[in-house]
Amino acid sequence: MKQRQIMVNQTQQNKSRLDLVLEQSGIGRWELILSDLSSYRSLRHDIIFGYSSLLPKWTYGMFLEHIIPEERDYVDKKFQEARENKTDWYLECQIMRKDGEIRSILVSGGYTFDINGQTKAMSGIVQDITELKQVGINLLRQSAELESLFNALPDTYFRMMSDGTILDCRTQNKDKLYKNPQSFIGQRMQDVLPKKIGKIFQEKIEKLSQVNKFTAFKYELMLNSQVMHFDARINIIPHNGQLICVIRDVTEEVKSKESLADSEQLFRSIFEQAAIGVALISAKEGKFIRINQRFCDMLGYSVDEMVNEKHFTELTHPDDLLNSIGSREKILNGSQREVTIEKRYIHKNGHIIWVKLTISPTWQVGEQPHSHIVVVQDITKRKKNEEKLQLLARVFSDTHEGIMITDANQVIVDVNPAFIKITGYSHEDVIGKSPRILSSGKQSSQFYAQMWQSIIEHGHWKGEVWNRNKQGVLYSELLNISSLTNDDDEVTHYVAVFSDITSIKHQQDKLNLMAHYDVLTNLPNRALFVDRFHQSIAHSKRTGHQLAVCFLDLDDFKPVNDNYGHEAGDHLLIEVAKRITSCIREEDTVSRQGGDEFAILLNDIKSASQYESTMQRIHQALALPYFIDGIQHNITASSGITLYPLDDGDIDTLLRHADHAMYQSKLSGKHRSVLYSPDSDQRIIEKNLQLEEIEQALANGEFQLYYQPKVNMLTGDVFGVEALIRWFHPEKGLIPPLDFLPDIDGTSLECVLGDWVINEALQQLAKWQLQGIELEVSVNISSNHLHSPSFFSVLEASLAAYPSINAQFLQLEILESSALGDLNTITNIIEKCQKRLGVGASLDDFGTGYSSLTHLRSLPINTIKIDQSFVRDMLDDPSDYSIIDGVISLTKSFNRQVIAEGVETTNHGLMLLLMGCEQAQGYGIAKPMPAEDLCSWLKDYVPNQRWLLCGNKQLNSKESSIEIFTLITSQWRNRFRNKILSPPEDDKPWPNLNLKECHCGNWIRLKIQEQLFDKRSLLQLEQAHDDAHVIAQEIQHKYQSGDIKSARANLIAFELAFNVMGDITSILNT
Repeated sequence: MKQRQIMVNQTQQNKSRLDLVLEQSGIGRWELILSDLSSYRSLRHDIIFGYSSLLPKWTYGMFLEHIIPEERDYVDKKFQEARENKTDWYLECQIMRKDGEIRSILVSGGYTFDINGQTKAMSGIVQDITELKQVGINLLRQSAELESLFNALPDTYFRMMSDGTILDCRTQNKDKLYKNPQSFIGQRMQDVLPKKIGKIFQEKIEKLSQVNKFTAFKYELMLNSQVMHFDARINIIPHNGQLICVIRDVTEEVKSKESLADSEQLFRSIFEQAAIGVALISAKEGKFIRINQRFCDMLGYSVDEMVNEKHFTELTHPDDLLNSIGSREKILNGSQREVTIEKRYIHKNGHIIWVKLTISPTWQVGEQPHSHIVVVQDITKRKKNEEKLQLLARVFSDTHEGIMITDANQVIVDVNPAFIKITGYSHEDVIGKSPRILSSGKQSSQFYAQMWQSIIEHGHWKGEVWNRNKQGVLYSELLNISSLTNDDDEVTHYVAVFSDITSIKHQQDKLNLMAHYDVLTNLPNRALFVDRFHQSIAHSKRTGHQLAVCFLDLDDFKPVNDNYGHEAGDHLLIEVAKRITSCIREEDTVSRQGGDEFAILLNDIKSASQYESTMQRIHQALALPYFIDGIQHNITASSGITLYPLDDGDIDTLLRHADHAMYQSKLSGKHRSVLYSPDSDQRIIEKNLQLEEIEQALANGEFQLYYQPKVNMLTGDVFGVEALIRWFHPEKGLIPPLDFLPDIDGTSLECVLGDWVINEALQQLAKWQLQGIELEVSVNISSNHLHSPSFFSVLEASLAAYPSINAQFLQLEILESSALGDLNTITNIIEKCQKRLGVGASLDDFGTGYSSLTHLRSLPINTIKIDQSFVRDMLDDPSDYSIIDGVISLTKSFNRQVIAEGVETTNHGLMLLLMGCEQAQGYGIAKPMPAEDLCSWLKDYVPNQRWLLCGNKQLNSKESSIEIFTLITSQWRNRFRNKILSPPEDDKPWPNLNLKECHCGNWIRLKIQEQLFDKRSLLQLEQAHDDAHVIAQEIQHKYQSGDIKSARANLIAFELAFNVMGDITSILNT
């Protein structure tokens, strides 16, 4: 028993020593009593499970609870298997310590037996292997990574002995080995490789053993029939002295470098020799890093002036700078890999260079931008060509002239919009057709033959042609045809450019009619009368028969015109014209000279009784009663006659003699004819005395020039004056020009006085110039003066006497009647004065004489001056208004300036402005004044504000037309009202009360024809106008009947009627 106790004690001691050893080793011990599954364990055991001290109790169940859930069943299964089989137990698992930390442990155990050989308990150890586990994992990972590295790298690895004997070899591509690995393992590297390469290896290995450092070198080897390039590195393994040799195939790298070198050389060659500009620009600064010579040549700079000196913004046109910066930003921010733009550079000398510029980056996607390359192509020539083509296209599409292009076979290939508008044919209607579809048939085949002959010989033709539009309506065109040829001088196309001149033709016909016939009576006017006179003179010379020139003036016509109005007077003149015409033969001519004066040509006069009987019939016919609007009028006529060639003179002389005889008729009691007698012409004696007196007055300095200002109503500027002669007689005082100028007509004194006027005007111009006044001065030039042989030389000498004067400030005003002479002579004189002396020329009193379009188009005049006789009555007389409108249209057609004289009121000026005439003179602006008064007048002059306001308005055709209607309506209204409010003894004339001839009525009827306004509104306006006339006629009847008070009382109804017209007028333009 004692012996057993000793053994037990000994056993306990052994366990304590074992626990101590295990504790120091970090290993816990455990023992499980199988009978009750109670346990014993060491302190380290509980520490491993996260307890700081030994727990009072520990069971197998507590053990399982510390096993992580996913391994718990596995651990229990192993334990139960070991218990049933009574085998040892060994496993690794993971536990969750008390603090929640996961640790890896190693658990092992076995059975213990009692003295009877029965299993008593299971005991074992537990060890925390977390760190050991991690070390193993790391070793495994490193080993795997190293293996992966070997497998991933393209290099070949040799492990060798210090003498070069190959121990091992690793490679991804055995094709790149000189021999199969099985054939060289155990051999020296220097023996395996070719002798030359082997020697290199031998030297490198020997050197490595001496310096104990790695060595690197390159070598070439022929493999698979091609030269391969390799990099070799040999190093010593420190712990065993073995060698590691790493060999890399650098064949592709060598080839790439060689290719890159070739590419760089090619790029350098292309860069420098390229026909286009190339430059490298820094991404950050925007400066030129590198640039080729072509780019520099484009901009005029040297390479040194550009590289690192110029910023691209300095060379870019300001208008293109924003686009250039934006395009560069797209490259820099990576939104685009390439941008192409067209922009302008500024050449060194300042001119513009157009370029096509392509910007590309030199960095790869994801890299930091460092520079970009620009390729520049000079497209200046192309741009200029494009601009020319665009201009030609705009000209083709936008010009108002029609354009037709045909091929060499005269087949239409293209037409412009103006062609379509003028002809009415669409593009599809004419393409592929012959221009003959426009033919009107009015031109003969000979006309076209001559036209094509001109085109063939000279390459072009110009003329007027009548064609027919798509609707069949004839139109006149001014046509210019040119042929286009190729480099071989072969005709490829014909180009026809034409403008519709139908309206000008109609205007020409209208003006031709106005130029040759009196508007009121339809009798030949003075111009046609002169033409007939020349024909009659030629006829008289051929036949030897006499020609009677008669001048007739109505007696007591003025009272009819004044008391019964212009309308009655006009009716009377029309009837007079009819009666005279009925009394003469078809070959004779009667002409209205103006007012109530008529001239008559009687041809083939063989005896006195012949012209006497004709004039007697005329006088008897004119003395018969006239019934106008139910009122009887009785008038007579006085006439004078002179006979050619007994009275041998020109037309002016013969008419003047007949006029003198007519005055003798009036002095003799009127209602008779008197034959002119040179021997008894007291007027001739008086004329000679008058000429002597005028000549003496010129010598005594009794003449003086007055100046009447001319203004631009649109701007208010005073741009010139007209020089007008005045005679201040020491005894008679001021003698009007009309009292002495007719006496010098056709005499040498007329030229002398004309030269004096020019010289005085130039002298005054010089004085004004010194005062800082620059005005155009116009002087009147008579026909006789203009045709005089010395006219040009005297004018030239006068200008030379004042060298400081600009000759352009002198304007020659040539009376329209002066154009009755030889056209070529007049043209040559005027052109000579303009081209050699620099003076201007204008046609004065236009409309009163020979208003021939042919003469107007040919005469080199700058300005047309509308005669005051038309301007004065333009607000009342529709005929005068029509003449002025025609003249203004005519001046625009022939590109002439126009000025109106006789502007007496603001409304006259407004009407002219609305009609398109901006320049004017007249008493409504200023009366003629001495030169010394003009300076103060200019200083105090205030432009007419209503004219300026009218000029500043941007009126369309409708608005202008309404303004004109308002003016003529206001004029008619005011004249009628003033007449009614004036005393009966006042001699104020009546406005036109005839509905058919009223200016307002004419306007309304014209607008209905033009269809410019709403027809319904115009018809309402016409009715309101007719109502106003009815009221006006009732008031006139009362006034003429002596019921003045009642007439004036009815003015209220008259005003209301006009207010209705005003209301309708105000809505016309809506």
